[in-house]
Amino acid sequence: MECPHLETGRKVNVCNVSLTMMSPSIYETNVYCATEEYYRCPILLAHTLRLDTEDVERVQ
Repeated sequence: MECPHLETGRKVNVCNVSLTMMSPSIYETNVYCATEEYYRCPILLAHTLRLDTEDVERVQ
């Protein structure tokens, strides 16, 4: 199972949760994006934390 946030292209892959729409390295793709453990990806974790922070700021 591949990460649902990874957009694969002909020449480059793009991470859609990255603020800068970065292209994951081959290592990152093999370790995080192309496995069932994509939830361990540091970029995805940072994205999730940003979403949680936005929710807290709206409540205050």
